[in-house]
Amino acid sequence: MKNYLSFQKKQESFNSKFNFICVSLIVLCTACTKQPVKNTGNEVARGNKLITTALGANESFVIANQSGELWCTFKYNNVAKFDFMVGGAGAISQLRWSAASNAPLLSPTYAGEHTDRVIQTTWWSDNILCNINSQAEKRWNVTQAGDGAGVLSPTNTVIVDQTNHSVDVYADVQDQFTPAYNSTLHGGFKMLTRYTCLAGGVIEIRRVMIAKQADSAGVNKPYTHLYVEGWTPFLSASSTFNALALSLDTAGAPNWWYLADYNIPTYPNWDADETNGYAVAYHTNTATSNVYAAFVFGNEQPNASFSGRHAFNSMNWNNGIGVLPGLTFASFPVGGIIDQHFYLYVSSGRNGATMTLLNSLVSQLPSVKTYGPSDTKPTDLATIVSNINTYTSTSGTRTENLGSLASGL
Repeated sequence: MKNYLSFQKKQESFNSKFNFICVSLIVLCTACTKQPVKNTGNEVARGNKLITTALGANESFVIANQSGELWCTFKYNNVAKFDFMVGGAGAISQLRWSAASNAPLLSPTYAGEHTDRVIQTTWWSDNILCNINSQAEKRWNVTQAGDGAGVLSPTNTVIVDQTNHSVDVYADVQDQFTPAYNSTLHGGFKMLTRYTCLAGGVIEIRRVMIAKQADSAGVNKPYTHLYVEGWTPFLSASSTFNALALSLDTAGAPNWWYLADYNIPTYPNWDADETNGYAVAYHTNTATSNVYAAFVFGNEQPNASFSGRHAFNSMNWNNGIGVLPGLTFASFPVGGIIDQHFYLYVSSGRNGATMTLLNSLVSQLPSVKTYGPSDTKPTDLATIVSNINTYTSTSGTRTENLGSLASGL
């Protein structure tokens, strides 16, 4: 996936004028990279709802069945700004900037499948292995949308709430990403994915996940060394995004950033509380593209029920910039629950208000919560857990056409 030589090959093909521009960009980029420093002294009180669920007078959020597909569109003055498709098992399979002729903002499919280059969660466990000699990857790995061959995870129930601008998708995630392992490795997680449009077009993503029993060749295995990743694969292209920022200044300009095909870190594993809690995919030349996509993951550690750790990771491949916040657990119980929130914000024209907005979103983002199977849960979470168990008790449908399954449209 990652093309280490692409930057060098592009450089060799440039004439001297463009070589000078490229070297200048590299110097600037190197000067603007840094090692994270733990945030102290500038925290904002949590729980202040600076962004509300009430849309502005000129804002609307349209959830519609389009030829069987479930599309969500944010509009301002009745003009579409961006839209996204809710695909198999609740993953975001397409994200588009409507203001530029529906320009795609996610990395394109790797080999025709719609289960990899989508916004989703993926789980790994290093202690659950399957030694099939023909396969290089040995670890238990279950991915929300489906397996690496394109077989979609079952979607059980889809509920649209037009009044509250939200979509709920209940899914039973059960297939190994490496299809050859499905005969030996089992287990996964059942989950709710909820998308809610907030004021200004901020999309709140909530994932409530319940661990199922895993086994290898029929022998039950505990979850140790569990890694739960928020896989967010933005497009890397000359016409869209070519850089990743982890901080903006008061004018909205990146002041901690990396250039695609050059120095985006590969799995740096930084503590989330050593970052600003957000990442922004953007283009260094606003004349080429002034759209940007911000993913807010938060800068707090999870509650300590299972010795969890919240980290920021990233990676770059030939046509993608991966924003990959991850949770690691030394051990995690069967029936254990993860309740995690993110914000996705797509807009154009970064300015001073951009930094203020992102900092506000970080300040109000609920921290990651984990619960044991018998732990007392908040009322809303207890209801969600009950619904997950009910809706996933019967077989789901392996489809990307969630519009055909949705109630409330």
